[in-house]
Amino acid sequence: MIVEALVVLIRRDSHVRVTRALRPVFLIDNHYCGGIRRVVRQILQSMPPFIDMLALLFFFMLVFAILGFYLFSPNPSDPYFSSISQSFVSLFVLLTTANFPDVMMPSYRMNRISSVFFIAFLIIHLYFLMNIMLAVVYEAFTRIEKDKFRKLLLHRRKACRLAFGLLVTQKTLKKVSFKHFEGLMRYYKPSATRLETYLMFKTLDTNRSGFLTLNEFYEIYEVSDLRWESKNTAEWFQQIDNKWLKTFCRLIYRLVSHKWFDIAVYVMIAVSAVYQLIEAIVRSSSSDSYHLKLELLYATPLSLIFVSLYGLEASLKLIGFGLIQYFRSGWNRFDFAITCLAIVGLIFGEPMRLPFSFVFVLRSTHLLRLLQHQRRYSDIMGAFIFI
Repeated sequence: MIVEALVVLIRRDSHVRVTRALRPVFLIDNHYCGGIRRVVRQILQSMPPFIDMLALLFFFMLVFAILGFYLFSPNPSDPYFSSISQSFVSLFVLLTTANFPDVMMPSYRMNRISSVFFIAFLIIHLYFLMNIMLAVVYEAFTRIEKDKFRKLLLHRRKACRLAFGLLVTQKTLKKVSFKHFEGLMRYYKPSATRLETYLMFKTLDTNRSGFLTLNEFYEIYEVSDLRWESKNTAEWFQQIDNKWLKTFCRLIYRLVSHKWFDIAVYVMIAVSAVYQLIEAIVRSSSSDSYHLKLELLYATPLSLIFVSLYGLEASLKLIGFGLIQYFRSGWNRFDFAITCLAIVGLIFGEPMRLPFSFVFVLRSTHLLRLLQHQRRYSDIMGAFIFI
């Protein structure tokens, strides 16, 4: 703003205010965009080594541009190296391989040995310098992240020591009682209930002495972020008075809790996915697009069977687990929504002329749950969901 005001005073003329385009940057300056601010700050802090590698990359590119100008400019049919600027731009585009092999063909017609120039350029710039640049950026990011966590850890430990010194009394110089810990939680985490505060205290008290030592108090940041939920192991149908209905619900619960039930569900989903793939291939081979659209509006007998099986599975799980336990799982909520959409599509798909009944093909994504048994795949999926 100050620089722009000085420019207006000096020029005494209206001009385009370029800084207005940067105003959306202020949107990240709030409490909800802390992660974005942290990433932007790390990008700015990692710029010096990145600029060094960028300068090295452009230096080698300039050397190759001058060399290419002297080698290929005598060829009048080569528009890519007619001047130094054009040579540099051509090699810059070649760095992305967007103009390869077009940039090489005019000189290649004159002499095939000229291909060595372009191969050497790609090996040095694309496969060597670009990878080094990526490694430098990664190293800068990890170094900044490690320094940040190291400083944060030291800051937290210092804060814990100071807080511990304020909470101890003359009777217990090296220990903190629950009474003082509860008073601290009223200010540090006022949303926590007394039960949650007590559970935090018991979690920190690893020695079961009723007091917290300094080493135990160091873990207060990690424990305060824990979420507590009551674990009710009793099945929901235990409250039913009818003996026959309770027995029926218990049998359903044992059925849906058995591992072979999950295996049967996965097999059904896999068969449904294969059927959908085969059906799509067969219908895509149809040359009549009008009849193809009409076929998609009608459910085939097998799709009716699959939707019925999905509905039966959801019903059995609702009876066995109950509403609360069933909808506590994200996969169950997803399966229930897909099943409901498929049933709605079977009823209203034809009148509305929309193939809603085939929404249940998304149910095949439930097979991704099998990847959690492989560590490398679960790590990849976890990172993907986190991003």
